[in-house]
Amino acid sequence: MSLPLLYQATLGTQKLFAWNFHAFWSQLQSGLRFLAFCWNDDWSRRSHFAPILMGIGISLYFYLPFEPPLWSATLVTAILFNAWLWHRSRSNVSATASAVILLISIGFLASILRTTSIYTAQIEFEQPNILISGVVEQVGETSKHGARLTLRVFQLGERRIEGILRIRLSTSKQRPDIEIGNWIEARADLKPLPPPVMPAGFDFARKLWFEGVRGTAFTIQDIEIVQPPQNAAFEGGFLLSLGRLRQLISTRILIQMSERAGPVATAFLTGERSQISDADNEAMRVSSLAHLLSISGLHMMLAGFGFFAAIRFAIALVPQISQLRETKKWAAAASLLVSFAYLILSGASVPTQRAFLTVTLAFIAIMSDRTAITMRTVALAATLILLLTPEAWMDPSFQMSFGAVTALVAAYEWWNERRLANSTHQTIVRRIFSAIAASATTSAVAGLATAPFAAFHFNRVSVYGVVSNVIVMPIVSLVIMPSGVLALLLMPMGLEWIPLQIMDAGLIWMLDAAHWIAAWPFASVGVPSFSVEALLILSLGLLWIALWQSSWRWFGIPVAVIAIVVAMSSTRPSILISTSGKNIAVRSPNEELNFLSTRRARFDTQMWLRADGEVNQPTDQLKSSRLGFICNASKCAATMQKPMRLVVVATDSAVVGQACELADVLITPFQNTRCDTAELVADKEFLSSQGATAIWYKDEILRWSSVAQVRGVRPWVAINDQPPKARERVSSGGTNPQVDLAP
Repeated sequence: MSLPLLYQATLGTQKLFAWNFHAFWSQLQSGLRFLAFCWNDDWSRRSHFAPILMGIGISLYFYLPFEPPLWSATLVTAILFNAWLWHRSRSNVSATASAVILLISIGFLASILRTTSIYTAQIEFEQPNILISGVVEQVGETSKHGARLTLRVFQLGERRIEGILRIRLSTSKQRPDIEIGNWIEARADLKPLPPPVMPAGFDFARKLWFEGVRGTAFTIQDIEIVQPPQNAAFEGGFLLSLGRLRQLISTRILIQMSERAGPVATAFLTGERSQISDADNEAMRVSSLAHLLSISGLHMMLAGFGFFAAIRFAIALVPQISQLRETKKWAAAASLLVSFAYLILSGASVPTQRAFLTVTLAFIAIMSDRTAITMRTVALAATLILLLTPEAWMDPSFQMSFGAVTALVAAYEWWNERRLANSTHQTIVRRIFSAIAASATTSAVAGLATAPFAAFHFNRVSVYGVVSNVIVMPIVSLVIMPSGVLALLLMPMGLEWIPLQIMDAGLIWMLDAAHWIAAWPFASVGVPSFSVEALLILSLGLLWIALWQSSWRWFGIPVAVIAIVVAMSSTRPSILISTSGKNIAVRSPNEELNFLSTRRARFDTQMWLRADGEVNQPTDQLKSSRLGFICNASKCAATMQKPMRLVVVATDSAVVGQACELADVLITPFQNTRCDTAELVADKEFLSSQGATAIWYKDEILRWSSVAQVRGVRPWVAINDQPPKARERVSSGGTNPQVDLAP
């Protein structure tokens, strides 16, 4: 190349790079100005992110494999609080950054304080055939229509329990004669809280532990109702009176209503769901109406604000009273008392308590001349709930209820800014059409907001959930709940039969609609389990859209898309081994799970199938066709195709050596099994220390994860479920100074 041409090429290159640099710098400045504008425009909405940041801190706490010390979290939070105070008066950017870190730390600290405040002794080892006596605090039903009681234990065998110990006592028989407050004795097999059935699976022990339960038991003899001790008669008497009141109300409801609608009515009004038929329960689940059977935010809102509307209407009929200024506040105060009575009557479950707190804040806002339902009210309610009960952040009911409320408030705010000025001047036909459209939109928004959480926790998405809620919710809001609340108010006068007949007709219509929609093709679609990281990213993306109002809210869309891609890329395990080792599942070439047994560890099998995205649980005949193991008297073997691996279960010590030579994965109930040629040996010692185990193959290399690895050493993990070193450390130091519960 000649010198003039080289010179011209050099000048051209410089101009090209200079143009690109100036263009890039201009675009960068425009982007920064856009972000600054959005930040200033949404300045007042920053506080809405407080519960989310606290939730991140709570998530960090629950996913640690060890229990962090309280003093260190307190010290860090104190330092961050002082840093926030220092930055608050100097720079908005630094003050915001320090506030973000402080809120995360507060969520982390609140979790430790909550765990410390409710820490009591728990059942650490299995104790068969032991006599248990105590007072019944809750009455429920098992999935097989037996009785499930939450029992405060006062005596285990010959030992008197001085501290507080609650266990979940189950029996195969229904016991309608047992009420809350009864003192009972039962001989049962006592066990620690149940661990997850697979790594990263739902932790039943953690949920029960934060509910105050410290062990489980299954009766081996009939339960006997006994007289309470004299020193506990007051507590038992109060609980018994409350239980009898709920039982009396449920009985009167069942007498006045039809056999099909009565049990559903008791679920709406007293929280008692045990007598609803399996067919109706399944139809409600498939049609995405099961949330109506559990008293939560919807019922509390309809009861409280329905009573509020009725009082306002009654006051409007009396001009002498309606002209007074404070009538709205009086109605709000009275409705708050009614909501509290509904809370007590329904059994005051944890979701109902959270719903009552939200309704309380709404009525307080009305009494303070503020808007009842705003994003600020929702954020404040979530913040208070997370401060008092941080474990709620991990609970499906909290996630779904606040997800739906947040989406609905955001949609209302968006629509409120864009609706036409003359929208109030409409014909009757247009108003009816608008009401139907509003109901459909509400159901669609709430359904889309709760779908990710339903898919993650229940591995199920109801395809026609929007349709079913559009059809049913007007009847629930305008007929069923108002009739139910009126029946409770008229019950002391014996006139409850009048509104209960109206409620009966509405419930029958609701159940028929649920069965009709559940019969549609593809009414319920199974979703395989995906990582919690994908759910967290998706939630952050959707919340970014909902909480901001400026244009940068749409940055949440690519975040949500990334989360969906991450969820879809989740890899399902190739082999699953139960905690006891009695059941193993191996993935077949058609991506189905084949089992060692269909009778042993049945609950584990059901949970594995659900996590695999199989909504309709197979019958025994179908499951028997998916037995992937070939067995003889001493061993069983199954071949996995992708990649080619042989899984051998050796049940006879004489064939362990032979099985070792053949197996890529060896499973045996014996201890100290040596097999250098197998990729993994799951013997008795391995399973007792690791628990349920999942195996993946990535690039032909075996990867495995266990329940013990995921859970670590936490207060809700029994000593028997912890790794050996941690087990020795905890056992040598004791678990609780109040009482020794070891056998």
